[in-house]
Amino acid sequence: MRTSTRALLAVALLVGFYLLAAAIVVGLVWLNVELVVNSDRFHAAMVKIWLLSAAIAYPVLRVVFLTRRPRSTGRDGLVLTRAEQPELWARVDRIAEATGVRGPAEIRLVSDVNAYVSEETRLLGLVRGPRHLAVGAPLLIGLSEAELDSVLAHEFGHYANNDVRLGAVTVAGRTALLHSIATLHHRADRHRAGRASEIAQDNAYRAARGRKARDEDPGNGGIERFLATLFTQYAKLYFRVTESVSRREEFAADRHAAEIAGRDATAAALRRIPVLGAAQGFYLNRYATMGWSAGLLPVRGQFYGGLAHLLADPERREELTAMGLELPEDEADPYDSHPPIRQRVAAIEALPDTDGLPGLGADRPAIGLLRDAERLLGDLETLDLVPEAAAKRRVEWPELVHQTLLVHAREEAQPILRALTDSGLHGTVESLLDALDAGRGEELAKRLPQSEESANATGRAAREFHRPLLRSALHSLTVLALVAQHAARWELSWSRPAALALPGDLAERLPAALDAAVATAPTPPRCAPCWPRPPPPRPPSPDASPPLENRPMARLIVIVPLVLLVGFKLTTWILERRTAKLKAATEAAEANVARIEEATRPTIVPTEHGLLPRTELALDAGPASPEIDAALDALKAGDRAPAAALLTAAGSDHDRRWGLVGRFAEPAVQDDAWLTAWRAEEPDSADAALLTLDALIGLAWEVRTSKLARDVTREQFQAFHRILHDAEEAAKEAVRLADPADPLPFVAQIPLAMGLSWEHERFDGLWAEIVARDPHNYSAHGRALQYWCAKWKGSHERMHAFADAAIAAAPAGSLLTVLKLEAFYEQFARDRAKRSAWQAPEVRAAADAVLADLAAADPADRRIPEVRGWLAYALVRAERPAEAVEQFRALGPVVPSPWATYFNDPVEAFTGERARAVLDAS
Repeated sequence: MRTSTRALLAVALLVGFYLLAAAIVVGLVWLNVELVVNSDRFHAAMVKIWLLSAAIAYPVLRVVFLTRRPRSTGRDGLVLTRAEQPELWARVDRIAEATGVRGPAEIRLVSDVNAYVSEETRLLGLVRGPRHLAVGAPLLIGLSEAELDSVLAHEFGHYANNDVRLGAVTVAGRTALLHSIATLHHRADRHRAGRASEIAQDNAYRAARGRKARDEDPGNGGIERFLATLFTQYAKLYFRVTESVSRREEFAADRHAAEIAGRDATAAALRRIPVLGAAQGFYLNRYATMGWSAGLLPVRGQFYGGLAHLLADPERREELTAMGLELPEDEADPYDSHPPIRQRVAAIEALPDTDGLPGLGADRPAIGLLRDAERLLGDLETLDLVPEAAAKRRVEWPELVHQTLLVHAREEAQPILRALTDSGLHGTVESLLDALDAGRGEELAKRLPQSEESANATGRAAREFHRPLLRSALHSLTVLALVAQHAARWELSWSRPAALALPGDLAERLPAALDAAVATAPTPPRCAPCWPRPPPPRPPSPDASPPLENRPMARLIVIVPLVLLVGFKLTTWILERRTAKLKAATEAAEANVARIEEATRPTIVPTEHGLLPRTELALDAGPASPEIDAALDALKAGDRAPAAALLTAAGSDHDRRWGLVGRFAEPAVQDDAWLTAWRAEEPDSADAALLTLDALIGLAWEVRTSKLARDVTREQFQAFHRILHDAEEAAKEAVRLADPADPLPFVAQIPLAMGLSWEHERFDGLWAEIVARDPHNYSAHGRALQYWCAKWKGSHERMHAFADAAIAAAPAGSLLTVLKLEAFYEQFARDRAKRSAWQAPEVRAAADAVLADLAAADPADRRIPEVRGWLAYALVRAERPAEAVEQFRALGPVVPSPWATYFNDPVEAFTGERARAVLDAS
């Protein structure tokens, strides 16, 4: 594009912005004049239109034409004179001469990863003035002389191509647009905040008088927000046009650089500069300012100069080199003034190989062009850093790292120090260890900052939440004690985070010691566990103002402002109030729907249909008998003998023994004191080891809860996985102590496989151990089905294949046919299938298979209620209500799965399902 064309385009876009603003104001004035001229008499609507016009015109005039915009001098940085830096000046003069342009009158050292040439111009660039070159210190530190030559040649190349001749015009338009848009958004934000404050004051007034607060929207900022959006659209056009020209200019300047500094040096510089930008940001955040909050800074000259240490580190250098070779696959951004770096490098590398001008280019670090570089970098710090930096203490890098992390360690230790002193103890690691040995860990943990889940936890779940808190506290005090004894120190590393250096093998022994200290804390006595189980909006009211005369111009004048009015002030006012009314109407409608649902809920008199009343129903909690209840009471009192006797009596009846394990492990989830004592007195007890495993798994799931993964906190997941890893160790012990023919230590591990996301191969190995000992174990198959379902580690296909294979291999009466109904439940729930899905032929066939299996089963089989529950659930949905009623009658007082497992209110859901079946059957 020719210079004259670019000039015309730049001026046209700049003028267009002001013309757009002027057109809005003039158009509103014209409309109001026409309104008055074409009206025979005064109308109330005129006042609204005048006010609306003023509300639109005032921000445009105030922001676009009357606001003074901040001017940028572009004169930041440290001045480098010819007398002080002759080598750098000679280099710059040589490159400017080779480019064929006038050199700079001034060179400044800046802290950015950038270099640029600016020119003092007047009359939008028509009158030229002195030029100023700014060179970033990171470029001098991180580039070679040859690479710096290419950067300077690129900047002067813009002047050789007359690219910057019109820069003042482009910058003026960009500044005017951005400032106007930002100011309008700021005014809109203030308007919205003011409205929100009014609403808050009104609601406070209402609350003081016992009235209900209004849920009112403060709006989006009014007319100012609309104008900001309008000017934003023009700004997009402006940037798309001007920046497309800038991108072409960048390619041309790159070619100039390749001619003067050489193709390879130019390509290397283009690869290197983005890497330097990343390195500089990382260095400033992680190293230069790391001690700011501790009142520390690196020695003078190292705040910026320390980047050289990072770049010289072998590991960092290798990492940064790889970054330069693997350029990002970015697409060209229409609003970016520079093309993607990959495109620029490709264009340079496609040029013929050139060495550049003789006498330029060298592999020496460019920082060598500066005399007394350390002093200059120190002066740049003084110029750049905020005044508060003068009060910081300057220390060498090793001391900076150690002292900074020591301050942070002391801050981290403050909560436990306060907890110790509030408990009447000394703030030392010895006092904390004594407190843990004395069983005061829970008391101290409650005084530490903790999450809501941790604060609400009870029993062993609370102890598991508290364990990492206490471990972290013990670690903090231990580190402080070691540092105070000069036995530990944080060491600087330019390739990785600073590490605490400990004497001898203490670094290897300390984690295990910390774990042991918090794991062995005795559990104080606890209380007995407690187990909780819209209507359409009304049309807008007509405008009450009298209509204007039916004249064409008057009608136009009315329509245009009213359209604007709908989008802004008056419409916003109306919609805000209408929204409140709509919300109130919606809430009332929802309440009516709830009352209707309650009134139409299917109800029956259960005893008239051979069913037990709701008051006699109870959840299926596993095997139950007076002996089991007595054993549970004894366990809570610390007596394990009755429970141990029942487990022994179960012998090789794996299903009964597994049911007993589940009942007896429940109390240990809350308080395992009796189980710990059992393990201590009988370390070779297989029953105690199995109970320990199952209690740990129950504890893990209590900590995690049954919420969806997205609703589980990071702290809960950490505790969940930590407990499951403990359970893995307990599983090894349970397997070691168990009878070789006992499948239960392996069955108990299925939830481990789910919680720790075991791969299929590992799970297949576990399953092989189970079926080798008990090929048709009911509980094992039910748990394994969960592993293979889509919400865990499988899919619908794998889940159904597992169920089909198990059913095909099982004898009649095994009750494993129920697996198919469970599989359909998981599939339909995940797919959100309609109720009619249960009427499919394959589902009906599965229900028939369960009926046949029940007929062949032992009537005394304790698993029958659960099977009947799944069957009744499926029969109701398969529109076989009479058969479902028979199953409900056979269940008696038991509320089994799926209601006991999947429903928030199992008894309510069960009785509703039962009533529906009775009514449908009759």
